[in-house]
Amino acid sequence: LLLYLKPRSGSGETEALKLPGKRSSGTEPTPKPPVFVRALNTPSGYETGEPNVLMLDQAEFALDDEEFAPVEEVLRIDNILRRRLGWPLKMDAFAQPWTEPKEPAEHTVSLKYRFESSKAFGEVRLACEYPEDTRVILNNRIIPAVSCGTYVDECIRTIPLPKLKKGMNELILTVPYQKRSNLEWSYLLGEFGVRVSGNCARLVKKPETVGFSDLSAQGFPFYGGNFTYLYEIDVPKGQY
Repeated sequence: LLLYLKPRSGSGETEALKLPGKRSSGTEPTPKPPVFVRALNTPSGYETGEPNVLMLDQAEFALDDEEFAPVEEVLRIDNILRRRLGWPLKMDAFAQPWTEPKEPAEHTVSLKYRFESSKAFGEVRLACEYPEDTRVILNNRIIPAVSCGTYVDECIRTIPLPKLKKGMNELILTVPYQKRSNLEWSYLLGEFGVRVSGNCARLVKKPETVGFSDLSAQGFPFYGGNFTYLYEIDVPKGQY
């Protein structure tokens, strides 16, 4: 990437630049304005427009008080349970959930997420739909589902979590489940980096610098916000 600086055009006339060691008599040809070209290599820093993200899209799952089943993708879990209960599948053609009469949920579904953290990160938030109906347990501790903001969509609200522990963490979300329910992905938000290996993700220290390449390999595999590269550039004295 090149940064190219040139004089700002005026009212259609090019103003003569006074160059060191030369005098302009008014009859000499107007000198060409200086050109400053500088290659931009590794940024000196960066800024993100929002917290980094760990997507929670794979979980062990349990219907009601059953034992947890092995890890599966969350959207597939919904159809697995719908087949068992004889409900329409998500890919079937049926009326939108909001057209169905609202009735008390017949079941609950628990989703258990396990993720490793390289340190005890604080100020982490959980982003999910309908937090008021969700029972949140982090490392065997029940967490009040008090909404403190939104993420991406007004329907996805955030819940502050206590400090994570270094090593393996366990998060269990239990939600009411009925025909009009939707099991959706959830997210962890915070000032951390994310390292992905296969289908496993690990929270790591947020990188201090990044380069012009794939951000998913530099600690931001699920990040979708604005990303600003920062540079410090020495510009030679002069008029540009």
